[in-house]
Amino acid sequence: MQSDEEIKKELSELKEMVQRLAITSNSAKQIAEPENQNADVSYLMKIVEERERTNGMLRMIMERVRNLEQQIIKGNEQAIQQSNETKQVLLSDVDAKIINYASMREMVCADEIRELMGYKGNNAACSRLNKLYKAGLLNRFQLGHVVYYKFDAGKATKMLIISPPQ
Repeated sequence: MQSDEEIKKELSELKEMVQRLAITSNSAKQIAEPENQNADVSYLMKIVEERERTNGMLRMIMERVRNLEQQIIKGNEQAIQQSNETKQVLLSDVDAKIINYASMREMVCADEIRELMGYKGNNAACSRLNKLYKAGLLNRFQLGHVVYYKFDAGKATKMLIISPPQ
């Protein structure tokens, strides 16, 4: 599969080819204009040859564009497949307990986790909740000055949560 730079280079080459085709088609139009109606057979042959060459170039351009489209589609399919693969998240027993608590409740905040875990301050609870949010296991909502976290079962179905035995 080609890289983005190679695809951009190929597209710029195709643009140049299309511009050359536009120039040659303009010259063919000038030859075929009414004031040149007395042109001899050689001019007519040049027009025919020019059209054949133009058609060949157009076929080549279309083939290259189709190839690029197929490569882009393959790249998109691979990206989708990678995003659908199961992601492993390693959790400590404390984090697993927080996830379990959050899944049973509608929403949790750092104060609730502080009380649940017996922490003296909110820093440890905030840190753990933020870590679980960044791992994609919790959604975060701020209501006023309080940040609430909600367990997202939809995100968690694509993740394999591994916790050591307790």
